[in-house]
Amino acid sequence: MKKKNDAPRMMLLFLKNVLKILNGLNTKIQIRKLLLKNLEFVI
Repeated sequence: MKKKNDAPRMMLLFLKNVLKILNGLNTKIQIRKLLLKNLEFVI
């Protein structure tokens, strides 16, 4: 019984970690875009 209950929980944890990583990448990309826009504006 425990094994059956653990599988979905592990999947949820894995998906949560993936989402965290994707969110981190998205913020990095957004920061890069903002920096590029600011550099273009300055130049």
